[in-house]
Amino acid sequence: MIRSGVDIVQVKRIQKSIDELGERFLNRIFTSTEREYSEGKKRKFEHFAARFAAKEAFIKAIGGRYNIVNFNDVGVMNEISGRPRLVIDPKITQKLQITEAHPIDVSLAHDETTAIAFVSIQNWQPPKNLEV
Repeated sequence: MIRSGVDIVQVKRIQKSIDELGERFLNRIFTSTEREYSEGKKRKFEHFAARFAAKEAFIKAIGGRYNIVNFNDVGVMNEISGRPRLVIDPKITQKLQITEAHPIDVSLAHDETTAIAFVSIQNWQPPKNLEV
């Protein structure tokens, strides 16, 4: 079984949130690693938007459990090759019972207007005792 989620976001929407809410928005949504990475890019809002989409796609892949996962519990890091990967707070993986037996893949794409992310989780089912 493969669980999947996809999200698309307008870059301007994320830029507007950052411009209007500043640190409050950035701290609530992004990890420090994501912030450092995106701030270092020429087109930083595209990178922020792609990371936002990845978080939404992950939440959709786990069944839309917004009450369990905070946005900054999920981060996107790039491997040396440039390939993105999700980094999830261990408290969340424990609660969701996601282990190494449940590989998670993420794919990102963005341009000046739109960012999209696709997340898949292999061999995983939500725990029956999970509060929703």
